[in-house]
Amino acid sequence: IYSSGNVYTESSTLYNNQADDAGGAIFCSGIALVRLCTISGNSVISKGGAIYNEGTFNIQNSTIVYNSSASVGGGIDNEAGTLTLFNTILAENSASGLGGDGYNNSGAVLDPLSDYNAISSNNSFGLGSGLNNQLDVDVSLEPLAYNYGGFTETHLLICGSHGINEGHANFPVTFDQNGIVRDNFPDIGACEYVPTTFLVLNSNDAGAGSLREKISLSCTGDT
Repeated sequence: IYSSGNVYTESSTLYNNQADDAGGAIFCSGIALVRLCTISGNSVISKGGAIYNEGTFNIQNSTIVYNSSASVGGGIDNEAGTLTLFNTILAENSASGLGGDGYNNSGAVLDPLSDYNAISSNNSFGLGSGLNNQLDVDVSLEPLAYNYGGFTETHLLICGSHGINEGHANFPVTFDQNGIVRDNFPDIGACEYVPTTFLVLNSNDAGAGSLREKISLSCTGDT
């Protein structure tokens, strides 16, 4: 996506795109809103593996992962604009230069009210932890796939991952990218964690198939 005007993207997956110059998935020099989106596996030779911004960019309830740059900003390069992140996962992106997950260039503005985000590396990005941001944390995700309940490929959070039940409870997003209802303890990112039903296979005190094993593997909401 290249936009010098207004662009609004919702409930979409941008995957495996490539660019030579800037913005493997999105280049913005205007006004952009991305909501309930998965941006994964994109790459760029120059800046911004997933997103390059020199405009006004607002990202809400999205998952930006596994993107790469041969320069700076593996996930996001906020080169000369204003960037706001809310309830978003920015993780496991990489860059040969500064800012594996995100790079905020001198003079660009990273909205200090950006909140409820989970970022695996905050190096060269500068997002503050004084609010409710989870910084330098392990955000474990399932592989990109269709079989999580929706019509687009998405990444689901894995049990025990940062981001589960750590989103903003009053943010007006009723459903996730897969169409699953968000509860009073929403997850960070595009998709809600889907509880697992475990089957106890024997009456052993421990080991494979035992009740003890299933309890050790479970998260809140699993049965």
